[in-house]
Amino acid sequence: MTEIILRNLKLQNFKGIREKELDFSEGLSKVKGKNGVGKTTILTAWLWLICGKDANLTANPAVFPIGEGEYTPTVTAKIEINGSPVTIQKSQKRKVGKPDENGISKVSYTNNYEVNSVELTERDFFKTLNEKGVDTDNLCIFSHTDAFVGMKTDEKRKILFRFTEKADEKSIITKAIKKGIDLPTIKEKISAYNLNEIESMAKASIRKIREVYGKDGEILNAKINGLDMGRIDTPESESDIKKKIDDVDKARDAIFSENKKAQEERAEQLRELKINADSASEDLKKLMDKYEKSVASDNASHEHDRKFVADAIAELDRSIGDKTNALNQAKISKSTAQTSVADMTETIRQMNERADNAIICPTCGRPLDAEKAIKIREAHQKQIDELIAEVERAKKAVLDATEAEKKLTDEINAMSESKNGYYTQLEEIDSKPVKASKETKDLQKSLTKAKADAEKALKEYSDLYTAPAPAIEVERLKELDAERGELNGKLAIFDANRAIDAKIADLRKQQMEYEQAKADAEKTLDEIDKLNRFANELVTESVNNHFSIVKWKFFDYKKNGEYTEVCDAYIDDKKLGESANTGREIIAKIDIAFGLQSLFEQSVPLFVDGFESLSSDSEKRIALEMPFGKQLIGLVVTEDKELTQ
Repeated sequence: MTEIILRNLKLQNFKGIREKELDFSEGLSKVKGKNGVGKTTILTAWLWLICGKDANLTANPAVFPIGEGEYTPTVTAKIEINGSPVTIQKSQKRKVGKPDENGISKVSYTNNYEVNSVELTERDFFKTLNEKGVDTDNLCIFSHTDAFVGMKTDEKRKILFRFTEKADEKSIITKAIKKGIDLPTIKEKISAYNLNEIESMAKASIRKIREVYGKDGEILNAKINGLDMGRIDTPESESDIKKKIDDVDKARDAIFSENKKAQEERAEQLRELKINADSASEDLKKLMDKYEKSVASDNASHEHDRKFVADAIAELDRSIGDKTNALNQAKISKSTAQTSVADMTETIRQMNERADNAIICPTCGRPLDAEKAIKIREAHQKQIDELIAEVERAKKAVLDATEAEKKLTDEINAMSESKNGYYTQLEEIDSKPVKASKETKDLQKSLTKAKADAEKALKEYSDLYTAPAPAIEVERLKELDAERGELNGKLAIFDANRAIDAKIADLRKQQMEYEQAKADAEKTLDEIDKLNRFANELVTESVNNHFSIVKWKFFDYKKNGEYTEVCDAYIDDKKLGESANTGREIIAKIDIAFGLQSLFEQSVPLFVDGFESLSSDSEKRIALEMPFGKQLIGLVVTEDKELTQ
């Protein structure tokens, strides 16, 4: 047994409480005050600390104080676990992000945990408490009177049956069989599946069967009747219809055979005409080649003269181009030399101007020493003489370039006059007609006849090729096709009837399979029902031994007599929640919570809201009869404007 005593609970900036600290003792303690002063907040603080819920059992409740300002809601509890003091604390921080494009800021919350002032993650926080013997998974149902009774029936049964023989399914089955309950299906399957799985599979089988088969087989019967109504009786036998189809096919084949023969004869004629046309075309091509060679021979002399003149013109064009390039180069050289003469002449002038200044001292303004002045003048004169020599060379270059420019211009003009003369000769050559030889004239006559023969042969082939092909007896074929279609329709009736018979046989087989599967599933469910009744009867007494006042009921019967599983607590022979005595309801819930603590071997502080509904006698009885080591904290409505103890 793990014993947990709450010694002190401190709230800071938690919901509507700015700061409050409460001390508790073992046994019965009370927290008093008017409605709205924070009694329920005390319960919420404890639950939020140990399981993340509030007094209404809502997970992750809002714990921040309402109003402006940033706070850090914090709950600190000083507890004793099996006599050892432990301080546990939980706080929450809020982070508001930047507004998005819609002006909405994302708000996130972070919980922080401590055990004995050591910061821990949530997982390590609960792991540490578990290692100290605290059942953190079920701590909520031990501390809140409504936590367990508000659970779903299946969840309550699962928890209570953990501490009974119901948990050992094989043991229950063995006892049921010894009691004379026949469970062959369960006995066969229990080695591979548990009871829930066996029941789920049986229910799934029945559900699937009803979807396809119907509750009483009406779906398959309707399908069989519908298929049977789809059968069609025929006056003719299948063999007679097949013989008629064979006769129609032979008649159709005869029509296509005659048409094929006509097509083959036409194809042979086309082949012969194609050979004639190709031969005439080949003869025409050969004559055309001979004619073109003869004409080329006639034009050979004429072309020779013309080529000689054209080549001379081309040669003059190349020479004129070369001379023109040389002329442009001479002009550039002349321009460059002229620029050099002007630049150097200007330089000589400027040097003469500076010559007199060079013999004056730049510092005092007096003439330099005569010997020094002479040396300076001689140096200046030497530079000027060198530039004058350069000017003379540049002037000579100008004269040379001018002469070259004149010579090249004269040569270009002479070449241009020669080219004009050649153009005149070319015009005279082109104006004279070419004289055709006798061979060319004979070939031209033969070519005319060959062209006519080729056109005639091609026309004969084209006329037959584009002429309509031998016509098939379309109308007769339509009649035969219509007759065959009608016969196929009659023949298809036999196939359809056979398919219907096969489907009906398959559905009959399914009927048998579904009936057997349904019977097996119903037998399994009947066995499970019998076993559940036996198990419920077996565990009811075992469970009730752990509770002082409350009695549990795990099975009941509906108005129609159908057996159903429940998990209802009764006090004074009345179902919990239906009693008019609020005080007795609270006592029942206290008994349930203490009973669960006993089952799980966990002595935990139990908060009871609405404690003022208990009479003074009930309070005394609770204080006297409370199991040793238990701690109960009653939340009492009084006229006190502040929380008191």
